[in-house]
Amino acid sequence: MIASGKGGTGKTFIASNLAYYLNANVNVTVAADADVEAPDLILALGGEERVHEVVKVGGARKTRIMLDKCIKCFKCKDSCRFNAVTIVNDKPFINEELCEGCLLCKLLCPANAIEVYDKDIGKIYVVKPRYTSLPVVYGDLELGERASGKLVYEVKEKAKEVMVKTKAKYLIVDSAAGIGCPVISSITGSDITLIIVEPSIASISGAKRVLKIARELRSKPFVIVNKYDLNYDLTKKINNELDTEIIGYIPYDVSIVEAYTSMKPYLIYEGKGKAYGALIKLLEDLISVVI
Repeated sequence: MIASGKGGTGKTFIASNLAYYLNANVNVTVAADADVEAPDLILALGGEERVHEVVKVGGARKTRIMLDKCIKCFKCKDSCRFNAVTIVNDKPFINEELCEGCLLCKLLCPANAIEVYDKDIGKIYVVKPRYTSLPVVYGDLELGERASGKLVYEVKEKAKEVMVKTKAKYLIVDSAAGIGCPVISSITGSDITLIIVEPSIASISGAKRVLKIARELRSKPFVIVNKYDLNYDLTKKINNELDTEIIGYIPYDVSIVEAYTSMKPYLIYEGKGKAYGALIKLLEDLISVVI
């Protein structure tokens, strides 16, 4: 699992190149993008060359009112703490976007006029990137949906199915930034959590929180310091404040940005710069020491 306490630290950079390197040089690997609100791992790997599978994911429980049974007692509106029930022309309606599916309205309705239905929360894609045979699985959460943790779980389950089909040994999961529900769902069940941190106060603070979660979920944590040469004082602070092994350091390199804009994995980008040697050393150390 590749995580970071804040966005922009280089999490997807590490995840994409680690997955590419493992698949090309060690053993069959599957990559999963668990940032279901803004999936971009496939972009870092060159975009989609082929879509193998698209799966709709349900699980958002919603309610609606059957007006032919409604006796207009409006207990549904009075009881809804999410303000999902509105009265229009003396008739109650449930706003799907506000409904949390708690079923209190159904429980209290004396006319049994409220029914429950299931709504899709998003889709899962299994794709082949342009520059590698590495299978990539990612989720795309529907606009306005909140069940991101459930969709992340389903993305990981689909990735495990792909691992069985391809006889893959490794699963690299690129998490969302922060420490919210999708991140907890990402870390759960992982053997190793690689925490990407940059020399900034916000990143160090976020890394501490991710480190605590990883340990509580029994995922062995390691730290990678990205862009370490932007602030040497804060890099020293990372060494002192994060109580776990630092597995590698990557310098800031504008060619990494150029590789992103070219939609190419950095490992095969023609214009790569000073970060390349440090990245190769990091990947080799990960394989020999961590993986």
